[in-house]
Amino acid sequence: MAEQSFESSLTSGRQVALRWEDVGLQERAVSKIPLDALMDKTQKRLDKSLGALDDDDFSDVLTQELTRWFKREFFKWVDRPACAHCGFAETRAV
Repeated sequence: MAEQSFESSLTSGRQVALRWEDVGLQERAVSKIPLDALMDKTQKRLDKSLGALDDDDFSDVLTQELTRWFKREFFKWVDRPACAHCGFAETRAV
């Protein structure tokens, strides 16, 4: 019984990993990222660093900009989503 559960878990994990390798899904995800704007911000940070950062640091700074964009602009925290029907945030399912 435990062996079947373990095998099932492995199979499920493999299927999830294979979805991540789907080039079409990767392209859809990348299309949502404002890469040009992030690269511009990255270059401005490098330029403003007065030599403290150089072109070798570009990928690190770009990763920081991507993380900042994701956390502050793309992702929105919602404690209680508004009701899809009436728009009221305090609606509870019955």
